[in-house]
Amino acid sequence: LLSHRRGLEGARRVRREVQSGLRDAARASRERITRRALADAEGLRVLVERDIDLFEKVALDALNRSLPSLLPRAVADLRQLRKITSADINVLQLQILRGDPTASFLRWMMLRRSPTKSNRMPSLGEESSEEAFWLRQQFEAGALPNDPILISSLLAEAKRDPELVTRLITQAKDGNGLDVFTRASNDFRKFV
Repeated sequence: LLSHRRGLEGARRVRREVQSGLRDAARASRERITRRALADAEGLRVLVERDIDLFEKVALDALNRSLPSLLPRAVADLRQLRKITSADINVLQLQILRGDPTASFLRWMMLRRSPTKSNRMPSLGEESSEEAFWLRQQFEAGALPNDPILISSLLAEAKRDPELVTRLITQAKDGNGLDVFTRASNDFRKFV
């Protein structure tokens, strides 16, 4: 009986260690994939900006020579195109930081069903850094959704690339300080 108990305890300990190792491996893999996806999105941003610059140079030179009256409109359209592409890539990068879209949607649905939880800041753990303080301010201002995975991803990314996180959050806000996800939810309610 004693050896049976020791065997069960040993099996439990091995199972806990294997589960812990699998969780650590999954977390490391997720972080590596996220970093790679963010780098790919940033590469896409550089490529799109370079293409717009090239098009701007060629098109504006041609318009300036042949139809100078259309030049102000073309400049305005290119400026708008830059804003749209930048905003779309920012949304892509925020979505990458949110993780799996299905899991993100399920978290969002769960938080919508529990209004008391949706107004609380997700835990930042023992974090008391400048980045954590700034993220807490952004959450309280309504610029970040109550998504613990997004908050922890933003915090981790803020330690590596604070400029990226600052740009993503500040450019994702509207005039009222609401984030893109809240705006999408509000827009959906207008049509339902």
